[in-house]
Amino acid sequence: MPTSQINRDSFRPTEPTSRSESIQANLDLLPHADRDDFHASYQSGKLIHPTTERGRSHLDRLVSAGSIVRPYPGTYALALVWDRDSRRHQTYQLVRTIADMHPDWTFWGPTAAVIHGLAISNRYLNVLHVSQGPCHRQNCTHLCWHTDARLETSLVSTTEVTSLAQTAFDCMRYLNFPHALAIADSALRIQGAGPDWLRGAILSLRPRRVNARHALQVAQFADARAESGGESIARATMIQLGFEVPDLQVELVNGVSGGMNRVDFLWKLPNGQTVIGELDGRTKYYGEEVSAPGRRRATDHTIDQLADERLRESQLTLEGRVMRFSAQQAANPAELEKLLYAYGVARPRGYQDFDFRKVIAPWTGDAPKQR
Repeated sequence: MPTSQINRDSFRPTEPTSRSESIQANLDLLPHADRDDFHASYQSGKLIHPTTERGRSHLDRLVSAGSIVRPYPGTYALALVWDRDSRRHQTYQLVRTIADMHPDWTFWGPTAAVIHGLAISNRYLNVLHVSQGPCHRQNCTHLCWHTDARLETSLVSTTEVTSLAQTAFDCMRYLNFPHALAIADSALRIQGAGPDWLRGAILSLRPRRVNARHALQVAQFADARAESGGESIARATMIQLGFEVPDLQVELVNGVSGGMNRVDFLWKLPNGQTVIGELDGRTKYYGEEVSAPGRRRATDHTIDQLADERLRESQLTLEGRVMRFSAQQAANPAELEKLLYAYGVARPRGYQDFDFRKVIAPWTGDAPKQR
């Protein structure tokens, strides 16, 4: 099992600047004897995991009092902070903590994707995925075990995970086309490589691997220029619907200031007109914490962002028609189809199913197909 050492701290999920205030507010609710331990754990990007039964019993009493929570057996987090953290950041902290508790575990697939910084959807972060080598263990509430004796692994920030190429391949072969394309795009972006690198990695890893053909089909559409999972999912929906694939992250001259505006998607229509597609993601305005419950509140920063975006869009109209759509619309083929038709985007072919998975794993949440 080859292992390489990687320093990928730059892919650590971004923490909101106000998070430190939440930590301090929650620490003030704890007994003095516990504050230093919790503060040190958050400084290291981990959760508390006491090694004695007495320590666990003490923290369990604080769980009952509501000041802390127990996300996984034997691990504890500040309640107010855990509630406001994004699902991605919760997973990051939990994995790094469990890596200390079980140094012989290798994290796999969607869980490894978080550590590598790949664009994995929150829908796949409900359980932790761990490779168990050639042996067999039963799945449980928190864990999904995967049997594979031929894994490439990496040590990323002291955490043993499948390598970037292995992680991308495993996610791509099990996830549906839109979410698999988000993984493929982000893998190229992180690796700083072109599609040939991804195809080569898949071909070297594919022998006797289920759904390898599906991963190869996804790889042929991968593009490192996509800047977010939402953009990748939108493009995947366009591809499946049969519309012309847009150019990505194109820079246009600002007709007012003379500077440059970069747009998410760009189509040149047969009549010479230009259509600009802009994915309106909430993270753009609220930050990473938008996925945490109860965090969608307006701030001065939010209002400034919205005002700047309005000005930018008014200038973009000098270059073409601007089609703005949400992440929800991007993932809804019927809605996106109506939008693309309304703006006159070319459709050279009809709908095509790009799902070549022969096995659809229960953890993906997709309904098995009749083959």
